[in-house]
Amino acid sequence: MTRQTKNISEKLVDTVANRIVIPVTESTEPALAASLTLFVTVSNEQRTVKLPIRVVDIATKLGLIVESLPLDEGLDGMLIKDKPNQPFKAVYNCYQPTVRQRFTLAHEIGHYIRQYQEWPVDKITAEPEHRDRNSSLGFDPNEIWANGFAAALLMPAPIVRKYWAEGKTDADMAKKFEVSESSMTFRRTNLGLF
Repeated sequence: MTRQTKNISEKLVDTVANRIVIPVTESTEPALAASLTLFVTVSNEQRTVKLPIRVVDIATKLGLIVESLPLDEGLDGMLIKDKPNQPFKAVYNCYQPTVRQRFTLAHEIGHYIRQYQEWPVDKITAEPEHRDRNSSLGFDPNEIWANGFAAALLMPAPIVRKYWAEGKTDADMAKKFEVSESSMTFRRTNLGLF
């Protein structure tokens, strides 16, 4: 590990609360926040990541409790802090396909990083953040950001570009990233790869 890399890593760990804090603001691009999150939570000594991205490990390293529960139809997941002095819970719908569960959990991590990671430990949230069918419609800036974060976290741009240059199809890449083929196509298109 280089000295510069070590210094960056040390700055990202909030030693007072013994939790990892990803330095983001309202204006931080979701792709940058996702890259920082990968760098701090799951990259190895060579600063590379293994596929598929281990999204549960990321949530756990950020201090979230991850739960798979039966949720109402149309509700994919939620981020909630319902008890003071307890960590946030990232909940996803156990009835959804695995690829959807992974995206939902990454989406909830995005909400946590952008809006709640520095939330006072003795406070609860007024209402849970949740991901449902309306989350992808593009009206709420926080939902748009969390979706962009989830895509960048699960499908890092450098790896997508590398696979595309190697001639891999969306179906091939979707299997490697453990995402839906439609998510893979959307991500590739957003990266300008045609």
